[in-house]
Amino acid sequence: MRPTSVSVATDGTIFVTEKAGVLKRFDNSSDSSPEVIIDIRRQVHNHLDRGLTGLAIDPDYPASPFVYLGYSLDRLPSGGDIPAYGGTGNYDPCPEADTVGCPIRSRVSRLNVNTGALTVLFEGHCQQFPFHTFGDLEFDGDGNLLASFGDGSAATFAEHGERGNPCGDPPGAVGEDLARPNTEGGQARSQDILTRSDPTGLSGSLVRVSPDDFSPVPGNPLAGDGELNAERMLATGFRNPFRVTVDSGSGAIFVGNVGGAGFEEIQQIEPGNFANGGWPCYEGDAFTGNTFWLTIDICKQLIASGDHDEPLFTWQRNSTITPGEPCPVGGLSISGLAVDRNGFAPNGLDGALFFTDYTRDCIWYLPPGPDGPVPDPQLFATGVGSIVDLQFDDNGSLWMVDVREGTLSRIVAESSDPQPPTARIVASATTGEAPLSVQFDGSQSSDPEGAAVTYAWDFNDDGVTDETGAVVSRTFSDPGERRIRLTVTDPTGLFDTATVVITVGAAPEVTLIEPDPGRRFPVGVDVPLQATATLADGNPVPNDAFVWSLVLEHCVPAAGCHLHDLDEVTGPTGSFVMPDHEYPSEVKVELSVSGSGGTSTEVSAGAQYRTIDLEISSAPSGASVLVGSTPDTTPFTRVIAEGSTTDLAVADPVQVGSELFSVDQWFVGGDPFSSQLSIQLQPTANSQIRLELTAAGAPDVERPLAPRRVKAFGGSDGIALSWDAASDNVGVVRYD
Repeated sequence: MRPTSVSVATDGTIFVTEKAGVLKRFDNSSDSSPEVIIDIRRQVHNHLDRGLTGLAIDPDYPASPFVYLGYSLDRLPSGGDIPAYGGTGNYDPCPEADTVGCPIRSRVSRLNVNTGALTVLFEGHCQQFPFHTFGDLEFDGDGNLLASFGDGSAATFAEHGERGNPCGDPPGAVGEDLARPNTEGGQARSQDILTRSDPTGLSGSLVRVSPDDFSPVPGNPLAGDGELNAERMLATGFRNPFRVTVDSGSGAIFVGNVGGAGFEEIQQIEPGNFANGGWPCYEGDAFTGNTFWLTIDICKQLIASGDHDEPLFTWQRNSTITPGEPCPVGGLSISGLAVDRNGFAPNGLDGALFFTDYTRDCIWYLPPGPDGPVPDPQLFATGVGSIVDLQFDDNGSLWMVDVREGTLSRIVAESSDPQPPTARIVASATTGEAPLSVQFDGSQSSDPEGAAVTYAWDFNDDGVTDETGAVVSRTFSDPGERRIRLTVTDPTGLFDTATVVITVGAAPEVTLIEPDPGRRFPVGVDVPLQATATLADGNPVPNDAFVWSLVLEHCVPAAGCHLHDLDEVTGPTGSFVMPDHEYPSEVKVELSVSGSGGTSTEVSAGAQYRTIDLEISSAPSGASVLVGSTPDTTPFTRVIAEGSTTDLAVADPVQVGSELFSVDQWFVGGDPFSSQLSIQLQPTANSQIRLELTAAGAPDVERPLAPRRVKAFGGSDGIALSWDAASDNVGVVRYD
């Protein structure tokens, strides 16, 4: 159920995390019945991006029986009880997700899989909104632990601490809204390293620490800084560094950073050099498209310093990654990284960096070069699903988990050695009332060398062969679920297994009443849920048999879609709040009602947004205006969800044809609104938005020359500073 990470130990043991907060263990690649090692759903806040996402195995496992877990902790930033919002279910509520958020912390824990002891190594990292939470855990070649942290901010607008500031970011206190130009909150937390007068947080950062106590590694770039979090850091300036991998050959570290306004990034980090990815001031290889941040002091400071590190490779949302590929465009979620050093790829590709995008259904790789992977992407595999983690094992197999289909799978390198057969079961029925007769056909199993295989059927899941033959039959008289296992073996003794679950019982008949497909819902309103169900004998179904799963589907026009888990509701009636999100989106309502013997009936519906039109024009026309995460050229009309938070932004300067302009005034409904580069609205009715532009001179692209001969003089009343003035083609306005 919603697997998020996979890691394979040197002895072949496979660990998989589930988003809700469960860790499972497979003994080996043939084990299809995993063991639950720990269930921490009570601790994990599972909502939208949040959940249990980080997993790393001690390099000396099983001699050192430790597994490391990183997750969104269901506790308020100020402390208090666990859970603050949820419980032991698979989904947790976020009561004010779209207004002031549901603030939480992150936690990293070490689990002794032999004793079950769970030791907390780190707790902190304030997050306001249920996006860009804890990311990944990995070990480097020296046995140090790497951990990544998102900005903990909103996903679809320029959040800067203006909604209650629950993390207490400067210059305000908790509960005090922040404003431009001096805000250090929201997405700006990813540049906290630039403001050293206040405690430095880990938002948007990658750290390298001891796996024993999360203390900084002496060789870190900021070792000796004197501030704990700064000394932990290898890099910062990320939006959502969801995945991290290490090249065991070179020691280089790669970070997959999920972008905001249309770019995905892979950042290469050399462990001895501090790196700054630039978010929210930069995205991709240029300034951010949401120019709100270009008016903020902390971004001006970063841009003036030139200390931004460009990504190794970046791609745009609405563009293919390789020419002519069949992968859907529109995706914006890099979700897996792995470097091949174990003979997986053909000769010449040792050191290739494999990556995937959870929304694009494909895997690519960057080929190796003398200084690391070369940003020349090559398509590797298609039709792989919604993959959210890639991991190589020591035998060269590439493992992956599909968060939507709930599957664990692997790709094995071609070999001249004999390969195992592939088992497959075709069942004539998988559900039905007793007595249920089922024919099981294993004849579609195959051997890559074409050898004959033998068949062993286990109908009791006890490891004992109950029947042989390619095609067998069985009648089931008692209600319940049964796992049927087929093992096929080739003449060399290599084997494979397949399973199918047979459910004997009566599934209920379900009628879904709400949400009514004819209704439309603005952001923030309660959407009703209602259904009825009866069994074949006419008896009603218990209330707890109704389980509603809510999933937000966001689609990019003429491109692809991606999904976010929202919540789970139990009972024949209930409700949820229509979330604040960029349009086009809908909430997919999936209802499962349990019957007898383990049967169930699934029905689904969509809760649609009520929409409004933003008519956007400019004088002169032809200006590129970013609305949300997608630009267009004026005049145009953009459909948005009624009441959704929407950013509009233009570049500085605005180019129309060959001429350059600056912003004179934004007008909303004919009234002056702002003269900034960007504005933020939550419109509840059709609106006309007009941008008035003023002719501008050529942009200033020349940096000032630094001042020289800086001197300090001490006296009884303090320290006096002097220097030779800096010079600039336009003029110097201040010294910091």
